Amino acid sequence: MTNSQEVVFSEFYEESVIYIILLRCNLLLVRNKDNLTNFENHYYNYKRIQNFYLMAKAKKTKAILCVDDDHIILGSLKIQLMQEFNDDFIIETAESGDEALEILDFLTERNINTLVVITDWLMPEMKGDELLVEINKQFPNVAKIMLSGQAEDEAIQNAFKEGNMHFFLSKPWDKKELIDKIYQSVEVISK
Repeated sequence: MTNSQEVVFSEFYEESVIYIILLRCNLLLVRNKDNLTNFENHYYNYKRIQNFYLMAKAKKTKAILCVDDDHIILGSLKIQLMQEFNDDFIIETAESGDEALEILDFLTERNINTLVVITDWLMPEMKGDELLVEINKQFPNVAKIMLSGQAEDEAIQNAFKEGNMHFFLSKPWDKKELIDKIYQSVEVISK
């Protein structure tokens, strides 16, 4: 087998394994509908695996991470960002600060550069300013934007000072302004 044949076989094998995993998750979804917790867990894992499969296939190396405990807000953000950045960035979402840190670790391990994190402030367990401070410690080269309708002034100041936050935007946000701030953030961290 030549090197190019090995590469093609390797890519085919990886795609096949991922496809089998997706099918397995799909079967689990169908079988476990009576147990809602299992169903939600399997569905979540299925969507996560599907997203990483698409990401690997597209060979994208840059990401934007959106963090909010409201899945409707996350969905809206993801749609808007995909419309603007889908060809260039992986658009990831997290519903908590802990999940966001896990995703950042996961992406970093796979040599995917997270350029921007957009987070809400009012979330259970870890507030947005606390998340940005932690991201600044672990991932200092990530641009940080807070998008919130209920952030306290002290928290915003903390995010700017300790979290090295680049921008704060109020909810409801203006799509054009958010996109502009993302472009500006990417410029700043690229220097």
